[in-house]
Amino acid sequence: MGLREDGEKIVQLLEELGTNTYDIAVKLRDLKVRGRRRSSSSCPIAVYLWSKGFLVRVGSRSLYALDGSVIHSTPPQICDLIVEFDLGRWPTLEA
Repeated sequence: MGLREDGEKIVQLLEELGTNTYDIAVKLRDLKVRGRRRSSSSCPIAVYLWSKGFLVRVGSRSLYALDGSVIHSTPPQICDLIVEFDLGRWPTLEA
């Protein structure tokens, strides 16, 4: 798969998590996904994607391949979750 196809599959997986930060956080918690704050490669979203076979770094605006190439823009609800997680709102997701 190329970056474009990977990006589309990744966004599909992220959209399946939910449409708002609460639903996404609950789903990640139920899946026992944990991560580290302020880490693009080990935040809960990156850990979830790694469990699905995608090694990416998650930014607040873009999803990146490990070589730094932009794969896709980060869906808005995921951006919101990342910001909230980094501020400590979802402690059940902390590793």
